[in-house]
Amino acid sequence: MRDLAFGFRLFRRAPGFAAASVLVSLAVVALTGLVAGILPATRGCRAAVPAEALGVRSSTASRHHVTTRRALVVAQIALTLPLLVGATALARSFAAVMAVNPGFRTENVLALHMAIPRSKYRTDQEIAAFYTRIIDRVRDLPGVVSAAMVNRVPLAGTISQCP
Repeated sequence: MRDLAFGFRLFRRAPGFAAASVLVSLAVVALTGLVAGILPATRGCRAAVPAEALGVRSSTASRHHVTTRRALVVAQIALTLPLLVGATALARSFAAVMAVNPGFRTENVLALHMAIPRSKYRTDQEIAAFYTRIIDRVRDLPGVVSAAMVNRVPLAGTISQCP
């Protein structure tokens, strides 16, 4: 019996935005924008040399180049629109998930994960006794209203494989 009816039955707050991940995302977006803007900026800043000085007869692009450029613009728009729609749908779904009431109060609740070393607690009875001692000690702490244990914390966002 590997899965016991123990574990901490303490809930953690629904997941929200982590400041560090938002800052990293903004930094990546800014860096990508800068890198993607460097090539066009360097091309646009070059001084235009008159076609006569280069010995070129005409400075206009060939029909093939114009067609290729137009096809690339159409391809960019065609690839950008589904990404924009998908990103909008993802953002709306995330906002809807964050607005869902989990069905229990999460204020003043503490949740933590415990890993019991199997080398020290070899049998399920030893593990159950250890958990019972912990719960008794936690209940005796000042300010603790109740304490319990569970295998999995609701809405924790992790999936564990059970043998």
